[in-house]
Amino acid sequence: MAQPSSQRLVTLLHAEISHLENEYEQKLAQAEAALQAEQQERDRVENAYRELYESMTPDDEDSATPIEALREYRTSLLDEIDHFTQKANASRRYSNILQWTIMVGSVLAAALTTAGAASGSAQGARVIAAITSGVVSVAASAAGFFKYRERGFNEQMTADAIEKHRQAARLSLGEYAGGKNEEERLRLLATNVEIIKDEQRKRELQLEQKSEERGTAQSGAST
Repeated sequence: MAQPSSQRLVTLLHAEISHLENEYEQKLAQAEAALQAEQQERDRVENAYRELYESMTPDDEDSATPIEALREYRTSLLDEIDHFTQKANASRRYSNILQWTIMVGSVLAAALTTAGAASGSAQGARVIAAITSGVVSVAASAAGFFKYRERGFNEQMTADAIEKHRQAARLSLGEYAGGKNEEERLRLLATNVEIIKDEQRKRELQLEQKSEERGTAQSGAST
């Protein structure tokens, strides 16, 4: 009677693993789409800035940035904040899915190994435990490679920093106080936001570099 039950358990586990694999592939596809969308948005902003710069006359190059352009830049920050917030939420979801897969899978694998050793269906339990351990290994590798937790933290920190500077410039607080007029505040706001975005790009490049180094190390170890 134990063998048919083990077979049913193996079948159910196979189905669950297939479901997890499909869901994982969907999440990877969504992550890749999000990265492509971010790159497109970055290219769009850079092109818009380049067009604005090229449209300036030689006399304008030494003068202050037009107040209208600075106001449009401040308005566009709401989209930037929303963009980084959505990316942070998505990264946290992926991180939570992988962490729950690792925790539940580890406990399940240990329980199956113990149950198999204490019963007559040791072979079936070992097979299921091996499959579960494989799923855990894949989830752990994905978590270490994509670093969703770190990405989510960085993205949320960037969104919060931009929002902080936007509100400070609007209310003339902190470094935006001191009798500065609107154009001076907006100019300072644009400078600070571009520094924040540049730091975010550097953090992303560092994470990508670490992921590539980890993948290279794993490939070398496997060979």
